[in-house]
Amino acid sequence: MRQNLQLAGLLPVRVEINHNGGDAIELKKIRFRLTDSAGTKWKAVSAKQAIARILKANAYPFTTLRRAKHSSRSFRAYELNLKSPLTHAEGRRQGFVIFLSPEKAPVSSPRGLV
Repeated sequence: MRQNLQLAGLLPVRVEINHNGGDAIELKKIRFRLTDSAGTKWKAVSAKQAIARILKANAYPFTTLRRAKHSSRSFRAYELNLKSPLTHAEGRRQGFVIFLSPEKAPVSSPRGLV
């Protein structure tokens, strides 16, 4: 399954969290926000929601659903894990946070993202 994120209106952002010491950090309540230069807010979506959006935007036929399931497992593996605490022993965690563009429009060179 060729995943065309931009056509589906999705923007993956790589995030890295470093833990230099002390108690484990609970990540469950972390929320990410993205705003463009016009002040428009982009919504963070889960990998599962992103996959559904990709399938819808690319109009995949039902015959490719088995392949889509396999690809979706691979795609979800890149999502930033916020479910388990980050421990000092782990030290660093990285992954992608996926944002849906305003009005679900295709993404093309967004500027001024904060």
